[in-house]
Amino acid sequence: MGETRKVVCYGHEVPAFTEVFPKLFRAGLEGMGIDQIQQVAGKLSDADRAVLGDYLGADGAARVIDGLASDKAQVVSSSYTPTGTVSEDQFRAVFPRVMVSINNTLTPDQVVTVMGTLSAEDMASMSLFFGDEGRTFVFKQMRPDAVRAVLDRTEDWVFLETGRRAVQTIPQYSCTLDKQERVDRKLQGVETIALKYRQAPRGVYMKWLAGPFKGRELLYSESSLGKDKIRVREGGMLGIVPVTLAVDAPLARRGTKHLVTEVGLGQLVTMIERDYLKAGPKGHIKRVNHGITEIDGIKVYKFESILPRDKSLGYYCHRMVHYTDYLRALEIKCEIFNFDNELDEAYHYREIDTRPALSDKDFDPRNGQYKL
Repeated sequence: MGETRKVVCYGHEVPAFTEVFPKLFRAGLEGMGIDQIQQVAGKLSDADRAVLGDYLGADGAARVIDGLASDKAQVVSSSYTPTGTVSEDQFRAVFPRVMVSINNTLTPDQVVTVMGTLSAEDMASMSLFFGDEGRTFVFKQMRPDAVRAVLDRTEDWVFLETGRRAVQTIPQYSCTLDKQERVDRKLQGVETIALKYRQAPRGVYMKWLAGPFKGRELLYSESSLGKDKIRVREGGMLGIVPVTLAVDAPLARRGTKHLVTEVGLGQLVTMIERDYLKAGPKGHIKRVNHGITEIDGIKVYKFESILPRDKSLGYYCHRMVHYTDYLRALEIKCEIFNFDNELDEAYHYREIDTRPALSDKDFDPRNGQYKL
């Protein structure tokens, strides 16, 4: 048994995973030799094989072995025999172990071939079925070449959907933000900011630790100040007293092109999404994959989205370079280039703590640890 409902993501109809899994399993079996099929079965426990067989059911099992070489079909039938019913949650707990067993048994070329048999919608269905815990487990256990093969085949809109969902599961976090912007055609120095963020009631606290605005403090708090005010104290000689300003006041936007309400991991997804929704249907996005690299000890998948170098089309930028923490499905770094192909903005969210001990006090200007 399993979820039979289809979902629509960015205009793409994503099939239920009950439809996709037999296709995925069959593709893996076709790509393997008989010895590899036996290896996969041997890596899984009896209980896991039973859950897999029950999730396939009689119809799914028939689809998997139909037309398969007789020796392969015999191993599959004897290893994954349906015996009853199983819940979707039961199989969701087993599926990551199944995928690790399959992908770590396949050769790099075989992984690429198997992934090539799946549509973008199939890949999305698999990604959404994994969920956060399953995705993290699989990518930690898989060989790097297998991880890259999967990510290279993952469409932009799937990254956006999984990223959007991942951000929604983080009600609050703290981190260090490295930010750089071009303002009035001049690229400013890198700003290093201690950031606290809460989704609801929405709150943002920022303290500039280094850079041109070192010493500045800013607070946006819907619960303490309302939705259209901020409290700010400048660093240095300008910071004699804190002031309360409209969120869009010129002083509130000193050294930036953005409002404080546009700060955060979720806003980074929104910014990327905005251009994708316009450019994707028109075929205006070119994707260039750069593979897996490391930033501050975190493995990230790097790729770039290139848009037409034509400002009149109304896109935000010419190209974006993305650095996705694929274990958490979070875009933690983004470099944005303008239509002159100059670095225009860069954001790097690091030392992200998704379970900080934040309270209303952290978003209250009367907090004794603040100078607000």
